Amino acid sequence: MTNLFNYLLESGAALAVFYLFYWLLLRKQANFRVNRVYLLGAACFSLVLPFIEIPVGQSSDLSGYSEVFLSPLEVGNDAVQKTFQPTFSTIIRWAYLAGVLGFAMRFILQHKQLLNLWKTGKTKRYKGMDLVCLDSLTTPFSFFNRIFVHQNDLNDSTRLEMILQHELIHARRLHSVDNYVMNVLAIVQWFNPFVWLVRREIRNVHEYEADHETIERKGNPEFYKNLLFNQAMQLDSISLVNNFNSSLKNRLLMLQKRASLPGLLKGLVFLPLAVAMLFIFSCTEESNSVYSGLELPPEAEIPNVLSERNNNEEQSEPNGNQKNEKRVFVVVEQMPTFQGGGINAFRNYLQQQVQYPQEAADAGIEGTVFVKFMVNKEGETDEIEVMRGVHQALDQTVVELIDSSPRWEPGKQRGKAVNVQFTIPVVFKLKESE
Repeated sequence: MTNLFNYLLESGAALAVFYLFYWLLLRKQANFRVNRVYLLGAACFSLVLPFIEIPVGQSSDLSGYSEVFLSPLEVGNDAVQKTFQPTFSTIIRWAYLAGVLGFAMRFILQHKQLLNLWKTGKTKRYKGMDLVCLDSLTTPFSFFNRIFVHQNDLNDSTRLEMILQHELIHARRLHSVDNYVMNVLAIVQWFNPFVWLVRREIRNVHEYEADHETIERKGNPEFYKNLLFNQAMQLDSISLVNNFNSSLKNRLLMLQKRASLPGLLKGLVFLPLAVAMLFIFSCTEESNSVYSGLELPPEAEIPNVLSERNNNEEQSEPNGNQKNEKRVFVVVEQMPTFQGGGINAFRNYLQQQVQYPQEAADAGIEGTVFVKFMVNKEGETDEIEVMRGVHQALDQTVVELIDSSPRWEPGKQRGKAVNVQFTIPVVFKLKESE
């Protein structure tokens, strides 16, 4: 994860995949606990997935043979001139933060609304729970260890018993914890429609589970169905709570279904999906190449497998001189020099010239760009290639700077000028504003 937007994109994409599989395989199954674990696990897993990094070996050009890496070049944004002209990325960032603030305020106001209901109602103890009786017209609902009912519900003992049993199941199954997790996720990813879809499905599963268990404990399914019909005209008002009236049509249909082994096995799809998401988003290539942060003296004689092999080829091939025109060495007897200094002189030159791109700084983009380049026999930088990039603005900055660098003194092998290859990591890191 290089920045906030990458995090939101990866997390949102993972949640979308989990939801689509739920909608296709599990939505109509009566294995409510499995469905609940699947949905809640998908939500939590998508939150932490972008933070997970699994290093894997790679066999790309970055580590396929011994290389000479210049010491890492760290670039900060100290020299970036800040302007007050908003860019597109800045507008998007502020729009996102405004949405987060708006939904966070809504979340706080819902707590205030609940607190007001609790203060205005009359509280009694019921089976270890706080039973809050309200004068205002509302459908029964529960919030952690509190059950809210209308005063009129107390006049019908059979009706009240059904309602309280239903809400007790919500409280004892900790459904309010699920609601909290989904509301926090909805604040962070308010723009992602799949967050709201998963949130709705979890609330539905809560009701299905409470409906089935209420009938199992109390019986009288016809009375219970009529009770649901009587509540049908009153709508949910607070997303934090478990409301007795919710998705009436689906609840009546799910009352006819029973848990099955195939439905249970379908819930196991979460495991291969999670593994797939890990491979897609979390596996990062780990370079096995030899890192050298030391300056190599121009006249140093350094043994190297690749250069030794090239020497043998020169002696054995009749057209060796022609092939040597295109051969690229990694380490030679006399390494290239830059402006009268060693390899680190070039690194110092880059350090003085490179600037943090304004576009990347505004977008909060940072990371390490690995660039491979060759100092040819004429002493020019050639065949510049980004081996591992971060962002087009950062990648292009390094490439253009290396391409426009002054001429080198070319490297030599057996007294002849040859092509020598280097790789340099350039670390772009934003400084924290004071």
